[in-house]
Amino acid sequence: MAVVKKVIDTIILAGDRSASRSVLGKNKLFLEIEDTPLLVYVLKALEEVERIGNIHIIGPKSAIDKLLLDNRDHLRNNKVIAVMEQKDNAYQNFWTAFTHTVPGYYDGIEAVDKDIMHKEVLVLPTDMPFITVHEINQFLDACAAESLDYCLGMTEEKYLRKFYPSAGKPGIVMTYLHLREGNYRLNNLHLIKPFKIFNRAYIETLYERRYQKNLANIAKMAYDFIIAKGFGFKPLFLYTILELSILCKYLKLSFMVKLLRKLVSQAEMSTYAGILLKTRIGIVSTTIGGCAVDIDSERDFVVAESMYHEWMGRIESDNPESPISGFM
Repeated sequence: MAVVKKVIDTIILAGDRSASRSVLGKNKLFLEIEDTPLLVYVLKALEEVERIGNIHIIGPKSAIDKLLLDNRDHLRNNKVIAVMEQKDNAYQNFWTAFTHTVPGYYDGIEAVDKDIMHKEVLVLPTDMPFITVHEINQFLDACAAESLDYCLGMTEEKYLRKFYPSAGKPGIVMTYLHLREGNYRLNNLHLIKPFKIFNRAYIETLYERRYQKNLANIAKMAYDFIIAKGFGFKPLFLYTILELSILCKYLKLSFMVKLLRKLVSQAEMSTYAGILLKTRIGIVSTTIGGCAVDIDSERDFVVAESMYHEWMGRIESDNPESPISGFM
């Protein structure tokens, strides 16, 4: 008997306020590769995933509405797409979009309807031109095998080397978390049961401090661990080791990276992240890699634009029997 896969609503965070980053002076969703906005690449992939339900986009509504109208011929238009006006920060955007997925939502509804308490949504950004149907399905399948309330997507470095510079061609070398199990990068896919995250307001703080090359963000995070949240020495120690590993990688001290990574495991990361957010959180890995290639700078965009077809070809050659989305 075939397994029936439950339908999952999706939230696309497309805001451009608070701690969001622009590229070339504009919201990243409007950047175009081959005359197609990055948002459309994400929508095209989601439309081709059977178990994806309604798609909720939150950002500058009037501009997104126009973008969807102008690009309707690129899309299958087989799913309901709802666009909401953005709020002041990423957490407010997330919560507004999530409550929009709950029919008749009101404060406390999860205590009355236990099914709603366990409602999950796929959350992702707009700047992933190399997103594929197969990677979304791979992530959702892996999440279904876990008993978690927050599945955090990551991809190991060995699957991302296809995007590195090679043979005189440009590439993007990502920043990783150096863990005992390997070097991992967040792949921008999140499957979340929001009502089961009891410290979900702290997600906004984490979002604002996500750029860990900023020394002020590092200091603020350390303050949270040791003083504001009172977690004590161990999480601060692990966090410090992760930051030192990134610094040593930047300084090309490979021997130090190898030593430091042995001190932090995926399990320890998940444990303390779960304590921080008051939920059951775990790392779920994908092996395709396209979702981990986001656009964080002008250089990233220029390289992704010039290498688009070649990189999509590499993704397809690695997964010849899998459906690949994109404009090939």
